[in-house]
Amino acid sequence: MVHEGENTSYTIVLSPASIDRVFLHYPGCNATFTVDDLDESALSHTKIMHFGYPLLMKALYTNRGEQLVRL
Repeated sequence: MVHEGENTSYTIVLSPASIDRVFLHYPGCNATFTVDDLDESALSHTKIMHFGYPLLMKALYTNRGEQLVRL
């Protein structure tokens, strides 16, 4: 699904020698992703679904995780 005016999320990982990694993250459209963005028919025959990193998707954890619970 494409939302006009939304940009793709990305993360850049910097891993210099002798220090811990640094993550530069831009949430882009992940910040506005909700359950309504899913095509339920594509999931109708799915037995297992892995949904990674919901805490990087702000709309899923706001309102006490209402969207994540719906998912």
